[in-house]
Amino acid sequence: MRIALVDDAAVSRALFVRIAVELGHVVVVLPEATQHDGVFGLAALAEEVRVLAPEIVILDGRLGDPLGRDGEAAARCASAVARLHAAAPAAAIGVVAALAETALLRAAVAAGASFVLPRPYLRSQLRATLAMTANERRLAPAETSGEHASDRP
Repeated sequence: MRIALVDDAAVSRALFVRIAVELGHVVVVLPEATQHDGVFGLAALAEEVRVLAPEIVILDGRLGDPLGRDGEAAARCASAVARLHAAAPAAAIGVVAALAETALLRAAVAAGASFVLPRPYLRSQLRATLAMTANERRLAPAETSGEHASDRP
């Protein structure tokens, strides 16, 4: 599956890419220029995702502000999830955050996130999550046409 990765933490980004590629996925790391806070950054990010049309988008829940207040981070994350879902409605949107960030994770799911991934990544969790998401994508009808997702190349 083609995965768009939106994560400004270099170590997490490298680990995710290594594991996902080992599992047979194609990962496109979106440019860091599109990963900054603000309306322009989010609009640019949404446009990148729209053009790429990935099956999965992985979003760092604390993108651009790792030390921000929880309420603000949750609101930003929810806004980003909604904007990415609008840009790529057929994509599964996953949010990465520490399990202790319950407000952020709840906001992401409420905004339409398909799944959450705990940080740091564990190979077994990442494998299971990506496999489950891939199976759901194959079984779900395509949103833009009458074809079945498994009929697509």
